[in-house]
Amino acid sequence: MKDGAESVDPRLQRNSSVLEAIPYFCTTANLQSAVVYLSQELQGMGLGCPLIETEGQRVNLVALVNACWEVTQLYRASVRDTSTLQEQHRRNAADINHFQVVIFFFFFFFS
Repeated sequence: MKDGAESVDPRLQRNSSVLEAIPYFCTTANLQSAVVYLSQELQGMGLGCPLIETEGQRVNLVALVNACWEVTQLYRASVRDTSTLQEQHRRNAADINHFQVVIFFFFFFFS
């Protein structure tokens, strides 16, 4: 029979000395520093949502969920804008190709 430490997901047991070796950002061991970092990053991006409550240094889960939702919305808008720009680029390339063909035939037949 395995003891409790062996059956726990290794992502949750990771310590800060091996942060670079394992591709997980947050574990139970570094939760508070990860939340502080995310809070600073989100505020730096203009998403002013403090994730740490001042009394008792607790994580504000509602703010965390709302921040995740807002980042998700920004990502979707970014993907949508990228798709729109790519489609416009395809149309522009097709228009340029069409104009080149028209100009070629114009000079071919009228010169």
